[in-house]
Amino acid sequence: MAGVRPAGAFGGHSDLPISEFKSRLTEAVTYAVPSAATTKRYRRVRVLLVSWLIDDLRVGNEVLRLRDTLQNTYDYACKIFKIPAAGPESPRQALLGNMMELMAGTDADDLLIFYYAGQGVVGRNPGEGPCVFV
Repeated sequence: MAGVRPAGAFGGHSDLPISEFKSRLTEAVTYAVPSAATTKRYRRVRVLLVSWLIDDLRVGNEVLRLRDTLQNTYDYACKIFKIPAAGPESPRQALLGNMMELMAGTDADDLLIFYYAGQGVVGRNPGEGPCVFV
């Protein structure tokens, strides 16, 4: 048997060698599903990966693995930001500053991804926004 394939898959050529079957299948898939390199939807993709500096949820490795995947597999520009619990600026100011940096110089052909590794709750107090990062 030359290879496994449906009977008559190539116009009844039951003696098609497996190498030829592989070649034709590869050609058909390449034609049907263009590579990402030739079909980029966005000019640039930037990613901000956010977690807390005090990693009590132990998400640090998750964030690093996601960054590595996005950079190495998809060639996205990534930045990791760890929200400080205290410092010269409030955690909110520090986060907003990094978000503004992410958005700077973008246009309609850019994609921005914000990833938060942590927990959140719906604001319960007057004046709190719709979500509070915890």
